[in-house]
Formats: sequence, C-alpha cells, structure tokens
Amino acid sequence: MKAARVLRFGPPGVIMNDDLPRPEPAAGQLLVHVKAAGVGNWDALVREGKIPNEPLPLILGYELSGIVEAIGPGVSGFTPGEEVYGQPASNSPGHMPNIRCLRVALAHC
Repeated sequence: MKAARVLRFGPPGVIMNDDLPRPEPAAGQLLVHVKAAGVGNWDALVREGKIPNEPLPLILGYELSGIVEAIGPGVSGFTPGEEVYGQPASNSPGHMPNIRCLRVALAHC
C-alpha cells in the first residue's frame, strides 16, 4: 500500500511516500482501501511537531473515504466492497496506530 508518512517532525519536505505491506485487520478493526483522505491545517501542525504527544512514525490525513477490503473478528454491520467514510479511531487525531490497519469509526455511504 502507498502511504505518505512522517518519520521526523519538520517542514513539508519530511513527508515520505512509502510502499508498505498490505495490513490485516485485527479484532474489532476494518481494513479500508482509502480512495481519498483529508489533509489540512491540523496535519501541518502535527507534521511540524506542534501538537504534543504525537508519536512517530505517522500518516497524515484525519478524514477518509474508501472501500472496505477486509473485516477483523468481532466486526458486524460492514461488508467487503462497501463504500464508507469516517475518521481513524485513535488516541490522537491524525495518527493511524502502527500503520498495520485502520480502526475507524465509520458511517455507511
């Protein structure tokens, strides 16, 4: 999968476009093929290191829309191929924990 990652805080040049292995969703998680992600002022503050407690590495983009690819154990109400939108569920906005899969609070389109 493609990901725009921040490995160190700083100006826009610290954003790295990386290829990462396809993640597998864990219990209570969805894997979403992200078609669009919102990147705005909050993400710039995070990238610059101006938001406390943001661990590295991180992926920018707090809002997303896409298609459910896989469902982890214990997830109901979603099916692969379904269009969804929402925000990553994490302790800090703008951060997708461990980049292994997206745990999202999603709505059906």
